[in-house]
Amino acid sequence: SDLFSQPEDLGTSYEEASRILGDEEAWILIKSDVRRDEVFQNVMERLEEKHQKARAEKRTERVVSLQRVIATDLELKRSRLRWKDAAAVLARRDEMQEEDPPIEALRVWASLREMRLASEKDGDLKSKLQNEFFRDERKRRDAFTLAVKELAAAERVTLQTTWAQLEAMLQNDQRFMCMREGQGATAMELFDEFLDELKI
Repeated sequence: SDLFSQPEDLGTSYEEASRILGDEEAWILIKSDVRRDEVFQNVMERLEEKHQKARAEKRTERVVSLQRVIATDLELKRSRLRWKDAAAVLARRDEMQEEDPPIEALRVWASLREMRLASEKDGDLKSKLQNEFFRDERKRRDAFTLAVKELAAAERVTLQTTWAQLEAMLQNDQRFMCMREGQGATAMELFDEFLDELKI
């Protein structure tokens, strides 16, 4: 019945319904109170399901709208922004929608902020790892070049020295073995560069 179709009707008790519907023909036609109570409970269950579904749909729309605002608004994108300030911005944008407390807005803001901070942290970690990798590569290259310079100083490496000869001289040198594990410039390239410098 249209009498019981609004969310506020969910608080109606059987006794109240019985008073309201007492003169209705459909209500009188139900012979026993037990059966009337059964019908009333069924109507209330359907009403609850209907409004739960409507509430869920509205909540989804609300979350999507909040996500869009929070993710694109320059003021709200600041990673060091506190909830108090974010709430003031949302209220100015008329995004609170009379929620008190504004649980939904807080939840969306907090999860997006968490994601943003995690992403920043991830970026910092990647950059740190990259710097460490480049530093290790540079140390490896410098150590190998030093090994070749030492041989040149002892006049064992000259412009006529071949790569195969250098390999034989350095086969047990840790600095040469480390170069094989590296991913940057190869030992052969560094040796070529060293010979070019000797020519100058």
